[in-house]
Amino acid sequence: MLARLRFLEKQIDVKLYTRIFEHVQARLIPQRENLAFVSASVFDDLAAYFEGLSKVETAEVKVRFTPIIRELPEWKDSILALVQQLLRELREFHQQLLVLEKLLEALPDPVGESLLAQTVELTALTDRVEVAASTLGGIFDSADTNKVSWIEIRTSKSGKLITLRQAPLNVSELLRERLFEKFDTVVMTSATLSTENRFDYVKGRLGLDRVPPSRLVELVLPSSFNYGEQVILGIPKDIPLPDHPNFRKELNRLIFKSITISEGRALVLFTSYSLLHQAYEELEEPLQTLGIRALKQGDAPRHRLTEIFKNDKTSVLFATDSFWEGVDVAGEALENVILTKLPFSVPREPVIEARVEAIAEKGRNPFLEYTVPQAVIKFKQGFGRLIRSRSDRGSIMIFDRRILEKHYGKVFLRSLPECQLVAGKQELVFETVKKFFEVRRARKERQE
Repeated sequence: MLARLRFLEKQIDVKLYTRIFEHVQARLIPQRENLAFVSASVFDDLAAYFEGLSKVETAEVKVRFTPIIRELPEWKDSILALVQQLLRELREFHQQLLVLEKLLEALPDPVGESLLAQTVELTALTDRVEVAASTLGGIFDSADTNKVSWIEIRTSKSGKLITLRQAPLNVSELLRERLFEKFDTVVMTSATLSTENRFDYVKGRLGLDRVPPSRLVELVLPSSFNYGEQVILGIPKDIPLPDHPNFRKELNRLIFKSITISEGRALVLFTSYSLLHQAYEELEEPLQTLGIRALKQGDAPRHRLTEIFKNDKTSVLFATDSFWEGVDVAGEALENVILTKLPFSVPREPVIEARVEAIAEKGRNPFLEYTVPQAVIKFKQGFGRLIRSRSDRGSIMIFDRRILEKHYGKVFLRSLPECQLVAGKQELVFETVKKFFEVRRARKERQE
């Protein structure tokens, strides 16, 4: 009897193993190959269509799925049909993965335990496919007006990189439902949340303006640093505006002059990769002749580039975007932060564009209400790269005279801590900054 039971158990196992093998070979693998083919074909067709639709000739194409685009005949007749085809393949592949999961669950415990790592990976893959299908459907669904959807297409060495993206137009409702209403106390801190020592902008963006006043406690604390002694802020007035044809050429000369005064030890922050590359290409060799090593964002991973910059105390780092924040370089390695332009967001960025339009539709001023405060916060983050300890000293150079001439420029200046400010002709600014460094070096020599 016992032998008979063991024989039946073996027969069951063999049938189960056969079913698993046949499912993988006959259903799952062909479905995966079909999904890969359809996915590549659909994304290529999407890229071709939106590249033709885009009127901007750049290395990277970004097209937002606006209501106007969604009403085009090609959108309804071709684009949605392509997406539905891909969705069908994703859902079918997901179903086949679920079947495999069920079959594996029926395996004897010892076998199942030996395949635990593989089944965990399988479950993760099944979940990712389900999320991918849901996200893809959501991106092309026009019902949710609080979501911004767009496609990005850029060329790389391995071919075209095509990405579909979606972001909330406004996060305030999500935060209210999932954070503010769920917890009695929420503490929000940052060195750059305020503009002009007020929280109006961030409260509006996060939905805190709709939280009962009794629940809100606001506090702006003074810095522990003595910016009045530690920082000199230099702003030349007699330079071209950023949109002037001669700005780039003059900017490079100003950067070089500033770097020679600080003897390297500089972080040069840009608002675009094109401006960064142009400046680096022109200044790398002249700086090298002075014994100053020029580093450029993109030549190494961010953390590695930061470490090189820290260790080479006369180097200069040309960077943009992510280096405006989160970079901590204390001491002699960084004594000069150069802000080439006020960091206004690119208007054609899909999320920025959509948020600006939403504010304008309500009859408000999107530039003053959204663009300026957002730029001020990033500006403060860039400013904050310089002083990381009480012993740090150095200069902040701003080569965008709009901060002095435009009405909104006062918002930027009033949002900074009080420090020495020299604004005027280039000769005056550079001479004053030079004396600041000379005093700093003389004091250091006396201490040594």
